[in-house]
Amino acid sequence: MIALVGFMLVILFGMVAFVADLGNVIVVKTTLGAAADAAALAGAGAMAQSYTLSDVKPIAVEYGLANVPENYGGVLDQSNVTFGVWNPESRSFMPTNLDPNAVRVVVERTNARGNEVPYFFAKVFGLDSTELWAEAIAVGANSTSTPLNYHQSVYVTSTKDLSNVVLDFGPDEFGNSRHQKFDGLSGYTGNFEGTGEYEGLDIVGVWIKSGCNSSSDGPGYGEHIANPDDGFTTHGENKHKGCTPHVTATFETAEGVEFTDSGAISPVRLVK
Repeated sequence: MIALVGFMLVILFGMVAFVADLGNVIVVKTTLGAAADAAALAGAGAMAQSYTLSDVKPIAVEYGLANVPENYGGVLDQSNVTFGVWNPESRSFMPTNLDPNAVRVVVERTNARGNEVPYFFAKVFGLDSTELWAEAIAVGANSTSTPLNYHQSVYVTSTKDLSNVVLDFGPDEFGNSRHQKFDGLSGYTGNFEGTGEYEGLDIVGVWIKSGCNSSSDGPGYGEHIANPDDGFTTHGENKHKGCTPHVTATFETAEGVEFTDSGAISPVRLVK
């Protein structure tokens, strides 16, 4: 009887492990699928609303992460978001940044990310965890997207030591100025781009503080150089005379895409 009871307990424990752990796996898989759908739809929607490529990925990630619990770990970042072209006839997705019309998002709990789905009862049988992931593809932009050139970094030079460099990103949607200041500098040259909330934004101008040059635009703001949109080096108006330096700015060109509103012609929708 003891042997029979022990045998039945093993079977019973196995059934509990199967039901409990399988149920948890199904819940996690469903949650990852919902997050992937939300992220893909958000990305496709951003494309359809004339957002640029550099803006789409953060939006997709934000909406995806909003649909998973914090204890799931890092299930999604910008590397999980891919642009491409969706072919409705072959139902295939071809990754490309050249005039894309779709966004693919993969949300994952894997060993590589250190957030595998743990087992609870199945550990008795030597099973500690499993990997799960979900993929979604959404279409949002029509084929009339427009290639554009963006200037997301600027290389500055001065004939005197740099003190401060302030990047001008132009006004936001509410008309508020967007500036980012880099101070405590040294040396005669430097390459600057937006960081944090300003990462990936187009630079429309730069203030270069060096020597005794200054402007009334803000504290520590030096001579201002506007982005000429031609990618060439632009020289400041002040020549090297006394404590006033001669400064230059080269706005580095990067390619991007601006999407037109798809409207009813190409509604945002999940295709996979």
